[in-house]
Amino acid sequence: MIGLGIVSMKHRTATAIIAEILHLASFRMSKTKIMYAAFLSHHQIQFYLQMLVESKLIAKEESSNVYKTTERGMQFLKLYKQLEGFVPDLIAKPGSIPTTPSGSPG
Repeated sequence: MIGLGIVSMKHRTATAIIAEILHLASFRMSKTKIMYAAFLSHHQIQFYLQMLVESKLIAKEESSNVYKTTERGMQFLKLYKQLEGFVPDLIAKPGSIPTTPSGSPG
């Protein structure tokens, strides 16, 4: 994953996928390039792009077939990166919640 510090792509959360798409689209990319760079299926990229456009986090440039992250999307990315800094292990490994603050049992 590009610059977001996400370790595994096997079990990504929807939020991690959204953050990756927004990060890639910040460089103005086509749907196909985003799909391959984010390791998504055609069905997945269709779903996420539609949802992100409806949420005004990403915009499709009409003159070209390129997607660009909106200012609102950039705000989402900034908040996501801040959250990742607070709890990097939880974002990198969904479902792994340590039992104590140090991560060791009891």
